[in-house]
Formats: sequence, C-alpha cells, structure tokens
Amino acid sequence: MDNQRKLLALFVFTAFLPSASWGCEQLELLSPLKGETVSSVRPELSWAPASAGSTGVTRLQVLSYVPEGGVIKTVDTATQENIFRPTTDLARSHAAVKVLITRNCSDITHESLIAQPAAFFIDPTLACPSPENPEAILGEGYAFVSWVASERATGYESYISGPQITKPQLFEAAHDVTHLKLSAPTTPSLVNLRSICPEGASKWVTISMAKTAR
Repeated sequence: MDNQRKLLALFVFTAFLPSASWGCEQLELLSPLKGETVSSVRPELSWAPASAGSTGVTRLQVLSYVPEGGVIKTVDTATQENIFRPTTDLARSHAAVKVLITRNCSDITHESLIAQPAAFFIDPTLACPSPENPEAILGEGYAFVSWVASERATGYESYISGPQITKPQLFEAAHDVTHLKLSAPTTPSLVNLRSICPEGASKWVTISMAKTAR
C-alpha cells in the first residue's frame, strides 16, 4: 500500500511540472516554407511558438552553403522571439539553407544542424529579371547584341564564348543602354548576357549568333 501511495504522489507531482521539464522541443520553421526558393539573401525566418508553459529561450541555428560546395554563413543565437532577420547575407549566389530551432535542448550540437536536410533555398537571380528579347548578329571580328531594357536593371554584362576563346572579355553597359558591339572571332560563337540589379545579377542568357552581318 505504501508503494502505491508513493507512486500516486509522484504522478501528481510530475503532472504539474512545467512542460519544459519534459525535455527537448524542436520547433517547426513556418517561413520560408519547406523546400521553397526565395530571392532575398537576408530572408526573414519565422517559426511555430513553443508549447504552452514552456520556459527558457529558443535556440536558432542556421547554416547556408553552396550545394556540393563550402559553407557560406552560420548563425547560432538565442532568442525570445518567433522571428529572425539576418543582419548579413546568407548567400552570394545560389545556396541551400539548413535550419534547426530548439528549446531546452542541452544535447544539441553543430553536428545536429549539419545532419538536417536543407530547409529552403536562396536564388538571388529571381529578383533580377534577365534581359528580354535578346538578339545577336555576328560580323567580321565583332558581334552586335541588343535587348529590351529591364526596369529593375542598373546595368548589363555580356561576353562571347566559343571554341577559340580561352579568356572571355567581359563587356559592361549602363542601365539605359540596350545594345553592345563586342569584339569577336570570325568563327560563329555564343553571346552571353545578363542584367545587374541592386539585389544581384540575373541568370545568364545565352544567344546563338545564327545571323551574319553583311
């Protein structure tokens, strides 16, 4: 009988302990969405609140990296909030981002973060549209490329690629310019063109020079 009373007393005591006493809690990332690709290199992160009655602070771990490449940025911080705004860029170009949000988890390490799959992806080129309607004409020793201006572009970059070109020369144009004359070999090549925006550069557009200037 004494043992039964002790067990009952223990059950009543533990039933009224704060929920944090039950151990580690992993919180769900709500934004960006799982698997989503965002254009911002400083995306706002938000996550689900902790369980009612939970005490302590939330630990946020973030790791951005180039897929099949090196680490770009790591974050390991404690917060009472359910939102985080990076103060530095998480990416310079395409990147994958791992996120681990925990509460009262003393055994969580950096390796725990590394073991996580990518939560979302960053592609800055989504915020910068590529030049529209690009055309290229190959002439004797030059290539003429033209395009329709993009409202967000602050400038443009272009270069010629081909079998005879080992060190392509990069040509630049201001935001209000919609054509370039590039030095080129006489053999057919390809023209590569992209927009430059405040958030970064767009994807390269490759133009086949099928036409010949007379």
